[in-house]
Amino acid sequence: MERQNWFKFTFNSENMGQYFGTHMYKINAEFFEKSLPQIFEKYGLDQELEVDWSASRPRIAFGHEDDEGTSSNLHFRVFQRVAIRKKGDLNYLFYEEFQTSFNLDFTLQQEVFFANMKDVNVYKADLDNTHKVVERDLPLFDGLDFDEDQYAVFWGFVEQKALAWQTYWNDYVLSKGIPMPYWNLETLTYFELHPGALSGVLSLFYHSV
Repeated sequence: MERQNWFKFTFNSENMGQYFGTHMYKINAEFFEKSLPQIFEKYGLDQELEVDWSASRPRIAFGHEDDEGTSSNLHFRVFQRVAIRKKGDLNYLFYEEFQTSFNLDFTLQQEVFFANMKDVNVYKADLDNTHKVVERDLPLFDGLDFDEDQYAVFWGFVEQKALAWQTYWNDYVLSKGIPMPYWNLETLTYFELHPGALSGVLSLFYHSV
């Protein structure tokens, strides 16, 4: 899928409806007012933008245990590239590479999926050379004349949003349960994942409607 560019998109105000079914959000300088205020300070709030986004090397691990000894049923990791430019301009205003990951504990009870997202982490990464987390004090490329303090503010905003997304998914989606689809021939399942082990119960029956 990665080689067929399934994980590569360009977002702008016009195609938001195509991707997300809404035109409520404009991809302009105002959209990045809190994360990248340098754009609207230089070009104004109405400056239309385009965002090039791509992902690579998605990985899922079950029964995961990290270096600190914290275990989870599922660990997901993906590397991302994000580039922002003025609409119709080929020159980037901002380019950065990330690694995003989260850990999840989950269970299926009577065909309802329940889960708890234990953490969401976003790190600076180097995708061209090592595909590893790295440290740096400035973006990989910027046409906005970042200084180290502004870059630190940007990353503080990213980390704040990661925590907000974790809270939203836990409180409004995962903790409430996601019903799985039913068929006439039904299975009722319960299983849990542990490091190196899987326990579960499966009941199969015919449900007449």
